[in-house]
Amino acid sequence: MVPIVESRPAKYSTVPHQRVKDFVGREAQLDQITAFFSSRDVGQPRVLILHALGGQGKTQIALEYSQRMNTVYWGLFWVNASSESTATQSYANIAQALNASAMASLNDTEKVDFVLRTLEQRKDRWLMVLDNCNDPNLLRDDPHVFPRISAFLHIGGDVLITSRHRGLERLGKVIDVPPLPSEAGVDLLLRGFQGIDRDAYRSEASRIVDRLGGLALAIDQAAAYIQDRQMPIDRLSEFLETYEKRRQKVLQHTPDEFWEYGAMQAERTAREKTVSAFTTWEMSFQQLCPGEDERSGAVAHFLTLSAFFASTAVSEWLYRHHWEMSDPPPEWISIFTATDESDSDGEGSQGDTEEESDGEGHSSTRPQPAPEDIAQARELSLVQAISLGVEPEGVTFLLHPLIRDWLQLREKGRQRRAFTRESVDVIVNSIRVFEQRGTVASTKQSLLLHMDASLRNDAEFSKSGHRLGQEVSSCGSAGWFASFYREQGRYNSSFELEAVAWKTTINRLGKEHPSTLTSMSNLAAVLNDQRKYEESASVTRAVLEVQRERLGPHHASTLLSVNDLGVVLMAEEKLEEAETLYRQLVADAEAHLEAHDPNLSTYKINLASVLFSNHKLTEATDLLLQGPLVDRVAVEDS
Repeated sequence: MVPIVESRPAKYSTVPHQRVKDFVGREAQLDQITAFFSSRDVGQPRVLILHALGGQGKTQIALEYSQRMNTVYWGLFWVNASSESTATQSYANIAQALNASAMASLNDTEKVDFVLRTLEQRKDRWLMVLDNCNDPNLLRDDPHVFPRISAFLHIGGDVLITSRHRGLERLGKVIDVPPLPSEAGVDLLLRGFQGIDRDAYRSEASRIVDRLGGLALAIDQAAAYIQDRQMPIDRLSEFLETYEKRRQKVLQHTPDEFWEYGAMQAERTAREKTVSAFTTWEMSFQQLCPGEDERSGAVAHFLTLSAFFASTAVSEWLYRHHWEMSDPPPEWISIFTATDESDSDGEGSQGDTEEESDGEGHSSTRPQPAPEDIAQARELSLVQAISLGVEPEGVTFLLHPLIRDWLQLREKGRQRRAFTRESVDVIVNSIRVFEQRGTVASTKQSLLLHMDASLRNDAEFSKSGHRLGQEVSSCGSAGWFASFYREQGRYNSSFELEAVAWKTTINRLGKEHPSTLTSMSNLAAVLNDQRKYEESASVTRAVLEVQRERLGPHHASTLLSVNDLGVVLMAEEKLEEAETLYRQLVADAEAHLEAHDPNLSTYKINLASVLFSNHKLTEATDLLLQGPLVDRVAVEDS
């Protein structure tokens, strides 16, 4: 057993609350972890890798160890290492926990550096769990690999890695997590039966455990299925009959590429265990969505779509925004729609339902989550964790990474592409809402993770030429993604999407089409953010040339592009050229725009800024003291 040597809990902890309620067995592995980290061998790296097939219980062992050792460590830190973006967000959460007040002004790189420096300087014991670290590229000892996970492996703390990847021996000691022993597997399978003589049914239960290959997640799934069906213990054999029928369908509809997880070889044993997991989930899925009725279809669609987002918590607001901004809303999302039936007697309070605009000019009852559906999915072990939460997050839930894979897998190629496109639409609608109303930083970070996952799915499932931004019909969505990435300082991600959209519009619509010019302007803005000023100015001048010829030199769009060029010239510190340009721009705008046009105020403020830089303080001050500008500056300062 794990010894507890101190009485105070860890001062800092970012360990998620995702422990299963019925943790069984694994004492041998917990003792091995404790013994390893208790050793004080100076010459040995304090890195331990839990290796096993997905669903074998690696994460639960790490969670159990963290909980039991809560009073031993000064800090317990959890990193979702399934991707670069989830790892970066995890380090941001750790930085926030260590020093919230200092984090507001730091970017992601600075936050990672802060965590690294803080932990390196601590003499107290700390533990970092790198969970689901299945991509060896994230662990390369390369300063250019962000977020530099490898830098944390040898700075004095205890590092526990969970991975499906075999080739991590170079990093530290590897513990292979075996299948659950038969006795522990039977205890897990029969956990819901109270007051019975389990020994009398151990033989039949052992057959099920053996058939499932001792895979912890599959056994837990089978137990949830048995309880949901209220199957009497003396009819356990019925489970295996149903299992074998479903297993054949799983085998028939599973493409070969899904048998390999991470860099694990597609061994027969691994394949058999994966079949076991997929089959038990398919049975539970059919239990949750038993028929062809509208509600079953909606629940199935909802869960499947959720699998096309990031392997982090999925929040209610994603679907709420999709409902609000879609015209008409998708039929399946009706499971989130609150009804007024409970208030039909007139006794409901005014706050019981909420009418609000959906952003498209029509009112609709605000969608509410269907907790009973998510709760039942949790009971069936399809959903790993649920949090009712508060605004703006609302209800959140988490899918196990392997179940997420399976939900994608069970769909055919065409459906996977459709769900990928729909996930993009859902995300775009949240971006549109945030542009109108704003939101907190943590919600924006969550959305970034979902965007990254959506683009990975797009690259994997969509055919070349039909990915985001490669068709005119998806250039708008690509633009929304790019603008949000740019707002969050992800300039490279923004540039890649803007470049794809520009290439598509110029090839399909021509260089003079308004959509092409918009793409070019957006591309120039990102280049400016990347401090590639000459390239940005060149693109902006190309836009201006077309606009002056087609729209005229005094058109509002032309004037906006002139202003964009001025911004680049200021960034290049070509102040004399910028001043000449802005003087002409203000003169043209005063002659051709309304006096209270907000763009005219912008142009004058930019001219004043250049004048200040050129030490023409009196003229700049006089310009800012003009009536409309005084009001504008006052509002912006407030």
